[in-house]
Formats: sequence, C-alpha cells, structure tokens
Amino acid sequence: MKKIYLIRHGETLFNLTKKRQGACDSPLTETGIDQAKKAKEYFNKHEIVFDKAYCSTQERAEDTLNLITDLDYERLKELKEWNFGVYEGEPESLGAPDSDYFLTNLNFGDWWVKHDGEDVKEVRARMKNALAKIAADEGENAIVISHGGAIRSFITGIFPSKDLLEKNGIELGIKNLATLEFEVLENGELKFVHLFQPLLEEK
Repeated sequence: MKKIYLIRHGETLFNLTKKRQGACDSPLTETGIDQAKKAKEYFNKHEIVFDKAYCSTQERAEDTLNLITDLDYERLKELKEWNFGVYEGEPESLGAPDSDYFLTNLNFGDWWVKHDGEDVKEVRARMKNALAKIAADEGENAIVISHGGAIRSFITGIFPSKDLLEKNGIELGIKNLATLEFEVLENGELKFVHLFQPLLEEK
C-alpha cells in the first residue's frame, strides 16, 4: 500500500530567533541541518525507503529534503507555509492571537486575513490539492517536506477537535522533523496512521 510521509522542515534561523516565518524564508541552522541528517539515519535504520520526493518551494523545505534523500524531487507551491501577511519576519509575539483563540480554533483560523495573510481554508485547500496530486502519482513511499502551520491546517481538518488530536497522538505544535504517516486508500483518500518524531525515537 502506498504511503506518504509528511514532514516539517528542520530548525531555521527564524525558528531560533522566534520570528514569524511563513511566506518569508530563512536558512536552516546547524541544528536544523543536524536534525535532517538524524532523520535520514532514522529512516535508513528502519528501512523506510522513499521512491518519490516532494517539497514546498521554500529554501528551508528544499534543503531539509536534500539532506534526507538524494532522489530527484518536485517543488510544489501548494505545500508552502501559511502567509502571515504584514507580520512576516516580525517577532512571533507581535500580532499573534491569544491562547484562547488558538485553542478554540486549533489553528490560526481567519486571524491573519485582517493583516493581509491567509485564511485556514485557503491553506488547507492547497495542502489537500498537493497531497491529492502526490497520492495519485506513481511510487510506493513518498517523502513530502512542508511546514508547521500548513501541516497543522491540514491535520486539524481531519481531526477537528482537541480530543481527536490528542487521541491520535498529535500536539497542536508540529515540531521540526515531526513526521505524519498516511496510507493512500484505493479511492485516493488518505488514512492517517500515526505521528512520530525521528529525533526522539532514538533516545
């Protein structure tokens, strides 16, 4: 059965300095590079072999992918991170919703629209389109590198409550290199298998 491994990129400079990083970009840190290398070791050790590879068009995703696999790959704009509008590149503390809003919506909802950013429906729709394309492509195991907010928008569409997220071992924050495994069913739909963290599994 075909599987898709949807993975968040490694740590970046903006992750480290706590700047809001969506449509804007910043490079992987040395830690981020090391994270990707350790993830590669994990996949090799557990004989998870990829034969198709995809990433967003952003540098941090492409660099993470290149550290994990030598496969040729396709860059898809639809896998890009959430656009946070005028708060791109600003400290994460500026313009952010309070914790009650986030817990109620499980994601950023329509918060960033008033700041010229994206709505969750837009992000979720493009993520679904990208993953549907990947599911329909040839190959058995696809590695897909995307972003925390974009992945969260997609998975909260599948599990639309805090209880369902927790039941399936998913925290609201998608950590660097967190890996969501899906099976592709005969009708093309994705079935969530589990979330695992290659960086923690070896400890």
